[in-house]
Amino acid sequence: MPLHGEYRTFHNEKTTWWQPYRFPIDQLEELEDQKSYLWDRENLPDFSQLLTASKSAKNQEWYVLRGFWSQEQGNSKKNKKGPRLDCWFRINSVIVNESDFNKVKRKISKESLIDPHTVSIPKISEGFIGEYPWHSVYDQLSNWQDLDTDFHGLILAKHIVPVSEYLWERGNFDHSIDETLSIYLPAKELVNELGMERMPNEFGNWRVGEDIVFTDPSVEEYGPSYALMKTDALNEWMTKNNLRILWLIGGEKQLFSSDLGSSEFFGRLVYSGVYWLEDDLPVGNLHFRKEE
Repeated sequence: MPLHGEYRTFHNEKTTWWQPYRFPIDQLEELEDQKSYLWDRENLPDFSQLLTASKSAKNQEWYVLRGFWSQEQGNSKKNKKGPRLDCWFRINSVIVNESDFNKVKRKISKESLIDPHTVSIPKISEGFIGEYPWHSVYDQLSNWQDLDTDFHGLILAKHIVPVSEYLWERGNFDHSIDETLSIYLPAKELVNELGMERMPNEFGNWRVGEDIVFTDPSVEEYGPSYALMKTDALNEWMTKNNLRILWLIGGEKQLFSSDLGSSEFFGRLVYSGVYWLEDDLPVGNLHFRKEE
């Protein structure tokens, strides 16, 4: 079984059906063109499109609950020793009670969201993946977080992080995997309340009956590790429990050179944004911080 994911390389090499966006930077060889793109606030990913994914036109849509993409400008002969652009973004999500939605959205819409710990995602490194989440080792695990457990204090209400991250190294005793593994799992509460099950040797897929409702596609296909959940399954669960989802986007574009013996920093454009659902479609906007 192939195991891929973000952990293989910091910079991604090719787009996928679940992450089709590529920063248009490879052909920008002149410094003025690089600077122009660096400060351009329009030429950025359209996250209202990237927060859902579909493998084909006939395939049901998925919400992106967690993901990361990083891209470094390719080194042509002309700019091999010159400045290069480095761009990335991270997608996080939290789910809050309907009554807290506006308060939370208003607070985080003003914040910088580029810190990798903006959302405290549970990381699991003990216990066998085949025993998640029913084994007693996971009894104390909860993806619900209160104000006093939110690391940055950005989310001013009780909320659930719908994703956990499973970390395991080759050479440990979990013989159900055969190499270093870093994949996303659905929150324990989602597994239990929706009746999700993972089939043997299907490490990235979680099913309800015959239908896959949660997946990390990087387990079976080359690409960045992403957490995806079927839109209708998540919508139904949120409606039933009077909950709403918020996506927290953080990213940056930066331009620098790091020649042997010298380096130069030209600037950084940091962007953050909050997105939510209206008529089952993601909407939102970004705000910016310019660092020269």
